[in-house]
Amino acid sequence: MTSRPASAPLTAVHWERPVRRAFCALDEASYHLDSATAPWSVHLEVRVTGSVVEDRLRHAVGVALAGHPRARARLSTDRRGRGAWEITPRPDVDPLDVVVCSDDDALRDARARLQSLAVPLVTSPPLRIRLAHHRNGDVVMLNVHHAAGDGIAALCLLRSIARAYAGRPDLVPQTPPEEVRIPSSSGRWGRLRALVGELRQAAARSAHLVPIGGADRPGYQLHHLVLDTAQTAALAAKAKAGTTVNDLLLAGLHLALDSWNCGHGGAAGRLSVLMPVNLRPKASWHEVFGNFSFMVPVVTRLADRAAPAATVEAIRRRTQHIKRQRTPAAAVRVLDVLQHLPLPAKQGIARLAASERVIPTAILSNLGRLEEDLDFGPELHAGEVWFSPPVRMPMGLAVGALTAAGRLHLVLRYRHPLFGPAEIAGFADSYRAALGHLAAGTHVGASR
Repeated sequence: MTSRPASAPLTAVHWERPVRRAFCALDEASYHLDSATAPWSVHLEVRVTGSVVEDRLRHAVGVALAGHPRARARLSTDRRGRGAWEITPRPDVDPLDVVVCSDDDALRDARARLQSLAVPLVTSPPLRIRLAHHRNGDVVMLNVHHAAGDGIAALCLLRSIARAYAGRPDLVPQTPPEEVRIPSSSGRWGRLRALVGELRQAAARSAHLVPIGGADRPGYQLHHLVLDTAQTAALAAKAKAGTTVNDLLLAGLHLALDSWNCGHGGAAGRLSVLMPVNLRPKASWHEVFGNFSFMVPVVTRLADRAAPAATVEAIRRRTQHIKRQRTPAAAVRVLDVLQHLPLPAKQGIARLAASERVIPTAILSNLGRLEEDLDFGPELHAGEVWFSPPVRMPMGLAVGALTAAGRLHLVLRYRHPLFGPAEIAGFADSYRAALGHLAAGTHVGASR
């Protein structure tokens, strides 16, 4: 793999001085979860059927950044450690680099190196972009610091880059994040009961994955898993009567976690998978570059995993409860209050939230079905689109899902201490099998 340095400047925007914007509770929570060994960042990439021109892509990145103010933000802090965003008129640094990958191993290494990079927030933009030239189609990769934007934000920015490269107008309304109002849950006492229930869910100890074949190294590795159009359609056909594809993805992951731990002598009583909830209002559901995702646990116990149908039903009840109660929105209100605490108190709360006792088993984040192809022009059709969220140890495993061109793309993003290459491949096979059994309605069980 060879690399070339950045060259041409990026497009500027119309104002000349930084504009100060609020550092909200979700931004701050992601900021405190970030570390050099496990950057708290969002991974998104698209592979196109052809060769991307470097200077044209750099111009498209500049146009996209000009249209999304938060994507040009840098972090500033006062003497008390309180943070705020500064929206710069133009990026402080060029976020784009270019590498040439001779084979798939070099491409895999380029991806892992980018996603293992801790993006500094003291300069704008709070993201990095890599163009990887490959003989089977070039790949455009994003690493977005989660304090600045979530998975929807990364997709929104990549869509704007693709449109600018192709010369198409960007139809996304450029709504500043601070003008987006998170829908509130109804009823004060209902919110209180919901929050108490969520705290009880979070405080209970969950089983962790049995680490096999890992290495004491910082950063991430990523394993790709794709379901073809027939497999994806079969899974979607099972999403009915209140059950979603996301419910089935969660159920399959719970069953794969159960099977892995039971097959390797580990505990598998209470399994908890974190699921992000998009808090944008429906009018801006797939828009606005910002941080509007809140994680909630989806739990199963042994009895729930006695049969696949029981697993799906337990998860369906839980996800419907979350939607009905709007508990994430209520929890964000609490985070807004905690944001005014002194910095040492906030750091203590962050350490408590990241302690081993309350760390769940894994993460699953699903960006859903991509309604618009990420084509970079008539000669550069998007063939693959991959996404994954960050994860800390002792979880060590996060699954990102996105459906594009009729195929379900799954990324198993993992920390090196958890798995080696052979072990993640074995876990991926188990997950694929569980999803296949759920789609076919056949039995799948753990190897107890």
